[in-house]
Amino acid sequence: IDLKQVNISLGQTDLLVDVDLRLKTGVHYAVVGRNGEGKSTLLKAIAEKIIPGIPENLRILLIDQVTENQSLLLRGEEGVQSTELSVVQAVVRSNKQRERLLRDRATLLEALETPWQNGQNAVAIAITRIQLAKSKETLDLANKTAAKRSGARGIQARKDLKQAEKEYQESLATLESASHEAEKPETLEKANSMLMEVQDALEANYITTLPGSTVVVISHDRDFLDAITEELIVLRNKTLTYFDGNPSQHARFSLNQRKWLTRMKESQDKKQEAMEKTIADAIKLGKKTGDEGKLRMAKSRQKKLDERWGMEVSAKGTRFKLNRDLMGYHATSRGSIEVEELDKPIKLDFPDPEPLRFPGALISATSLSYRYNPKSPYIIENISITIHPGSRIAFVGRNGQGKSTLVKLLVGTLPSTKVERHPRLKIGYYDQHSVEELSRDSVRDKSVIAYFMEAAQEKYQMTPDEGTARAVVGTFGLGHRALNTIQSLSGGQKVRLALSLIAYSTPNLLVLDEVSTHLDLDTIQALVRALRAYSGAILLVSHDRYLVRCLVEGAPLVPRDDVGDDDEGDDGEEESGNDEEGKVGSVYIVSKRFRVLEVTETGALSGRDQDPARTSIPLRDHILHFQSCITAIERCRQPVVAAVHGAAIGLGVDILCACDVRFASENASFSIKEVDVGMAADIGTLSRFPKIVGNQSAVRELAFTGRIFNANEAKEIGFVSKVVDGGMEEVLAAALHVARMISTKSPIAILGSKHLLNHARDNSVGNSLEYTATWNSLMLQSNDTIDAFAAFKSKEPPVFKPIPSSKL
Repeated sequence: IDLKQVNISLGQTDLLVDVDLRLKTGVHYAVVGRNGEGKSTLLKAIAEKIIPGIPENLRILLIDQVTENQSLLLRGEEGVQSTELSVVQAVVRSNKQRERLLRDRATLLEALETPWQNGQNAVAIAITRIQLAKSKETLDLANKTAAKRSGARGIQARKDLKQAEKEYQESLATLESASHEAEKPETLEKANSMLMEVQDALEANYITTLPGSTVVVISHDRDFLDAITEELIVLRNKTLTYFDGNPSQHARFSLNQRKWLTRMKESQDKKQEAMEKTIADAIKLGKKTGDEGKLRMAKSRQKKLDERWGMEVSAKGTRFKLNRDLMGYHATSRGSIEVEELDKPIKLDFPDPEPLRFPGALISATSLSYRYNPKSPYIIENISITIHPGSRIAFVGRNGQGKSTLVKLLVGTLPSTKVERHPRLKIGYYDQHSVEELSRDSVRDKSVIAYFMEAAQEKYQMTPDEGTARAVVGTFGLGHRALNTIQSLSGGQKVRLALSLIAYSTPNLLVLDEVSTHLDLDTIQALVRALRAYSGAILLVSHDRYLVRCLVEGAPLVPRDDVGDDDEGDDGEEESGNDEEGKVGSVYIVSKRFRVLEVTETGALSGRDQDPARTSIPLRDHILHFQSCITAIERCRQPVVAAVHGAAIGLGVDILCACDVRFASENASFSIKEVDVGMAADIGTLSRFPKIVGNQSAVRELAFTGRIFNANEAKEIGFVSKVVDGGMEEVLAAALHVARMISTKSPIAILGSKHLLNHARDNSVGNSLEYTATWNSLMLQSNDTIDAFAAFKSKEPPVFKPIPSSKL
């Protein structure tokens, strides 16, 4: 698809204005933008081919976000079936072309099996019905095209519409007469021919073409998009911009680009101010003294300011060239420096709850088990958990493991005698189906304000007036949509409406079940900031790894590695103290296999096996096995040469410590990062790093702080032996050069040297000398010593036999 000047409007609201829509074959795209910008509407317009210019033979499969229509589909197609469809069935049935072919095949087979039914020609009726359905599709398509086109193309579209209406009416008339049509051989032949065409289309192996298909994804899970995206489509301010990379790369590029342009603009503003002063002084002096040279100089500089002032370099960083970087007609010979305006920051507000009159846990559950009927297996079994005021708790795990069931038991939606709640506890519960509830026919036509006031009375027995309701929804970014119908809201805006209602009730405990499903990336960050400032307790159920990390694990909103230099500001972006590390809570893995809660942060287990001695034994075995994997590098017969470029963090340092020789590029960095995740480095760094470096003060500082140190500092303390100018290719070439030098030496001598060096590191000098004597008493009898002396004398390179490989 490559279309120019595409416009999409929804009612009186323009979503896209004069944009270029470009989708290349086989590329995986991600569409990002704030809620309400029109991302889902754009995909629906493409899938339904409403946009003029999309080829009619292009097969498009749309898997829509869960809406009311989607919910009906999951309960059975068009309400006919009562059984729920599986995920695979829902995806397959989204292929309208395949579903139509299946219906046509079933209709033809039934008619051919019984050609005459109740005195009517079933074959003729089946053929006519299929033709009528095709005529109806053609008519609908012609209606869409005629409604969108104007001018000469519009005249042709209206002619096509009239022709389609005529063919549809003829098909209706044919259907009325088909039931009385006599049996003819050509009718049976036509039916069999149609059946073969349908069968061939169904048997086409279209699944094998999927890897070469274009994929367009709308998602707000940053980790997921980073893994699948090849090219990014950013929908912002009614325009589409394209970026070759994933969202995280785009965020880093945009930030660096903004800093670069800001610095360039500030520098040019200073130069312009100085030049204008010089021009004014030159004109004044020239007129006073009659110096024509001064006046010509002032005129020349003024011309430069008027015509050749702006971008000094191209977007690629090369010298600016007019015929390459600013083609076409322009008023000046330079592109102006335009620093893109930032989006207005999103602010959400959760008022702090009133303090409880007497202390105690908010929710306490002991030995909690549940199953839906006596014959079914337990969904959850023997779980104990306590939620205190101000706690931050997250439930994570696969679908179907019982997360939502456990939440419903804790909040009281499902009854249980094993759960105790504080007498004055107020719970704000965001259910994962809240968006679907706001899409029901009974509420979709209500205004945002009307629904808020009715729901506050129904759910919380609170009676806000219209001004209060407008103020509350306004704090969640819905002030301009307060009088709009709920049907007009996007999925993310419906989430905000549900959250505003919960925030108005000022609960002591916020329970958020998949709250980020429809929220855009900016709103998720705003939600984390608001929840960090909230003093009440939070129970989060989510598959969004970014949300769990920032809200419960205390990770910063923007990783430090992604924001560039520490001394640079955000150049206009509003900063918040909540963007740094937050309060650390507990992350529970709800596992159906063990039917217990495993706390990943505190290290404690809540369930049937609570004996620390027994739970520590398998954990110790696991750590020892992991250590042995790293030690295998050290025990390798041949020396291991490491070429480091980029970042080596945590496990990367463990591996490097086990290597024999370490080279680093000038952009390499290192960090003993384990201390930042609440643990000591247990795989080898704390055992090997002090003996490599030898400076205990430096070792302890790096291990205690977890800070990043660069290649030059690593060379100063002795962790790497050489810093190579350049990047990956240069450091790899240097490492290979040393490896080739080592490969010319005797394998017996190299093996012995490595073995004796490792032994000397772990033993005293006396023991090492004695061990070396024992070792060489055998190894000096090797033929390699004689061969080496002979080669040295003849000045020819020696040739050594390889050491036989071992199966151990």
